[in-house]
Amino acid sequence: LRVHAFSWFNRFLKGQNPPPPIDKPAVKYFQPDQLKVLDEIPSDEITSRIHDSFVAPAPAPPVPEDGKSWAEYRGKVLAGLEERVFGAWPRKSPPPGAKTDTDLSYGGISLSVHRFVSQAPWELSLYLAHREGLDRKELDLVVMNALDEEGWQDFAATYGKVFAEAFPKGLELPAHDPEALEAERRMFGNHKWAMAYVAPRGIGPTRWSGDAKKLNQVKRRFYLLGETLDGMRVHDLVRSAGALRSIRGMSGVSLWMQGSGEMAANLLYSSLYVPDVARLDLHDLPASHMDGPAYLNVLRILDLPQTVALATERTRVVLYQPGAEYDGFPGKVVEALGLGSKAFGVRKSLPGD
Repeated sequence: LRVHAFSWFNRFLKGQNPPPPIDKPAVKYFQPDQLKVLDEIPSDEITSRIHDSFVAPAPAPPVPEDGKSWAEYRGKVLAGLEERVFGAWPRKSPPPGAKTDTDLSYGGISLSVHRFVSQAPWELSLYLAHREGLDRKELDLVVMNALDEEGWQDFAATYGKVFAEAFPKGLELPAHDPEALEAERRMFGNHKWAMAYVAPRGIGPTRWSGDAKKLNQVKRRFYLLGETLDGMRVHDLVRSAGALRSIRGMSGVSLWMQGSGEMAANLLYSSLYVPDVARLDLHDLPASHMDGPAYLNVLRILDLPQTVALATERTRVVLYQPGAEYDGFPGKVVEALGLGSKAFGVRKSLPGD
């Protein structure tokens, strides 16, 4: 490659036509320190963040004066998300009817595994746990937990040893956490709750093999398809909620959804497309998409504080943040629209978050 590059330089930059032969294509005439221009990097350099200025982000909208102005903004934003951010989602998908694969019980806990196709060829597993012997129609609520890789490891450490048949054969499981399992057992014993766990594509059982470099290459391939990995994980979570409701006895159970970090942001967006979500519990939600997750074009349309505000119209949103602090925009929108004090809240992060 260097030979052809040097020949091009000689011909078009030096005017040597025909260019002379290149007999030393790989000789390094200088050491790196000899090519150094500055003794130290200037404190006001912008090279490391220049990419942030290539496209101007959408300006933050004003707090709505009334419901009409907010409805206009909402319609514009949702149309932009559909066209420019989540445009690679399948236009038509079959119902995500979950097929029960495994149904097990241990120590007062019932754990069942339900498989569904999110988007061919992505078949995902939804794990549903509740008190043994409890009729699902008697459940007060079900919490759908959207797992990132750390969350998957915690879930597998809790349930993997005693419910080994529920996990794919050959999948390496972490060391068992008996205290976490006992905490789950006590919770189910005291409450008529169910916990659903789902790992979107690329996490847990569908995680790609290879090192960080290989994973980076995989993520780049999504861009070639006009999508991002996290953008498609939002689709997985929408389909997961549909699959959960297709399970026998779960269609009428109050649905709560919970996630952490970047997966909390993915779950936040999924709530815009899932009907009748009773509550969102989002832990350590990023302040902006500049911190993640990555979606195509999203900052041209809105940022996470505006998405939180959109979600408060549809469900109760509770954030768990360090110092119990988050951008003030969602709270101002809730107040302006008269959604009530329970529509949105920010609490201090829980121990272990």
